[in-house]
Amino acid sequence: DARAPTPTRADHEIVRAIEYAIDHAGGRDVALPALAAAAGVSVAHACRAFRRATGGSIHRRVVEARLRHALALGFRDAARLRDEPEWGASRNLPDFQSVLAELAAAERTPR
Repeated sequence: DARAPTPTRADHEIVRAIEYAIDHAGGRDVALPALAAAAGVSVAHACRAFRRATGGSIHRRVVEARLRHALALGFRDAARLRDEPEWGASRNLPDFQSVLAELAAAERTPR
């Protein structure tokens, strides 16, 4: 039987520590080693525990948090974030730009 391992209480505590660090980053990119350190575990252990407890990756959670933060600032402010060094240096910039393009298209669509 190839069932996924059951997450432990420790896995959930690691996830809480990582999510707290992500949520308090203010929309900035957070390096995986820093997130693992916030949880007090190795990078490999953090990734395994996070996937066991959530079914997703830490990277995806960081990207989602950054996009939610940008969108919460409002579309025009979010468009300005694209040019900030923290966003510009990010490997997630194409994802961010595609979301902004979708939002721009939605704003131009008559309702």
